[in-house]
Amino acid sequence: MKEISMLLTNRNTLDFLKLAVKSMRENASNKLNELIIMDDGSTDDTVGICERLPYVSEVVRGRENEQDMDGCGFWGRDETNLRSRLWRVSTEHAGADGWIYIFDADHLLTGITPDDFRTLCRADHVNAWAFRLLDCWEARDRHRVDGFWQAWLHPRTWLLRGSPEHDFQPVWETRGIHAGHIPANYPLRTGIAPGFAAIQHLGYVSAIDRAEKAQKYLDLGVSE
Repeated sequence: MKEISMLLTNRNTLDFLKLAVKSMRENASNKLNELIIMDDGSTDDTVGICERLPYVSEVVRGRENEQDMDGCGFWGRDETNLRSRLWRVSTEHAGADGWIYIFDADHLLTGITPDDFRTLCRADHVNAWAFRLLDCWEARDRHRVDGFWQAWLHPRTWLLRGSPEHDFQPVWETRGIHAGHIPANYPLRTGIAPGFAAIQHLGYVSAIDRAEKAQKYLDLGVSE
């Protein structure tokens, strides 16, 4: 079976971290090949928890001298730094034929079994798989769906081959304040993950978290 590298990005995510890893083991691979974590300057014990998790191959940290003076990380400021470094490390681990699953610490994979997940990685006619993203609102079983909030309508690529073609050189582009979680020039031949497979996004469950995100966007002078 081809190698599967799982990439996780986080910053101060103690509330979500163990749930995210647990969902990966139960829904994607109960025999994780490796888990690579990029920490965006956590100020709590997130890094310590990461280092104690089983199956963690490497914890990549944002260098302290690159952090803003106010203690903030790269999120919303220089995400290309995080994403490009994590991509570089992950492709080295995955090798020429390996697959990479990218997720954040507040993402829970659901609706798919480990066998089904590995079947996706055996596909020869695609080099990427897209999953629907469900923004949880107030509770994990409540997803916001309305005229203003439609992320779930557009499946996004989260599982892909690390080396889509010979001598692939990734290019990262910033859209708004975000860099995107895969290279902008990745040559996608994408399939849509079947059935009920989806990613639950827990970042909007709490009213406090929603308010903090809204304030962050206001401070940066952008809309989400």
